[in-house]
Amino acid sequence: MRKYAALIMLMACMLGLVACAQQQAQEKEKLSEMTAIHDNSEEFIPAENDEGVLQPPDSLPTTLATESDINSEGGYLLLGNIPDENIAIYCDNSKERNRTYIQYGEHFQAFEQKAWEDPTILPELEWKDWDGDGNMDLIIKYLRHEGTYFDGETSQPGIVYEEVVYQWNGKSWTDIHFYAE
Repeated sequence: MRKYAALIMLMACMLGLVACAQQQAQEKEKLSEMTAIHDNSEEFIPAENDEGVLQPPDSLPTTLATESDINSEGGYLLLGNIPDENIAIYCDNSKERNRTYIQYGEHFQAFEQKAWEDPTILPELEWKDWDGDGNMDLIIKYLRHEGTYFDGETSQPGIVYEEVVYQWNGKSWTDIHFYAE
């Protein structure tokens, strides 16, 4: 009788473990579906010189862009940088500003990304090991104002963002987009 009771308890524990593992897998899949928008790594086809090295344009700005710099005449606007890592991000100075350019040393790469929708607030850059794999990643929060909120005393502008993680593979960046919460 004790053998049967122990066997029944063992089977119940095993069924509980299987159910728990299935629930964890479903939650992980649901989380990745909720947060990841897309990965544009396949869309980028860089222009290369004879040695296969991507070269930045001859002239890039060295001071951060301001609202008064927008003239829609082309060229680039500096939106942020991490000087110690030799990283800078730019957008095109066009009416739409719908491309982001990342310069990493001598590497210069473009991404389809609304880089500066709101000219009163610049993106935030961070350099850290985002996924715990031992490699440093570039995290950019593309900020914009949306609505207002009341802080208890006055109405303040609401700030929302799209967070993009750029991962360097030794030759180029890949990008992973996330919704802001």
